[in-house]
Amino acid sequence: MELTKIAKDKENNITKKNLEEQIKREKKYAKEKAFYHGKDYNLSETEIDPKTVSNIPVIKPEDDFDMDDVYSDIQ
Repeated sequence: MELTKIAKDKENNITKKNLEEQIKREKKYAKEKAFYHGKDYNLSETEIDPKTVSNIPVIKPEDDFDMDDVYSDIQ
């Protein structure tokens, strides 16, 4: 009789733990869903001003870049 009670208590604990984990996942999903739909978020403060981007200098790549020496087996 006591073994069945212990087994039921253990099963209830596992069920409770799984239920708590699922609730956490659901809360995370609800938060992410609200974010991706953008209803409650004002993202305008993260926008970049085009004037500041135009002031960044263009870095031209070096045309003489050669990777042949990196992959050679001769040391």
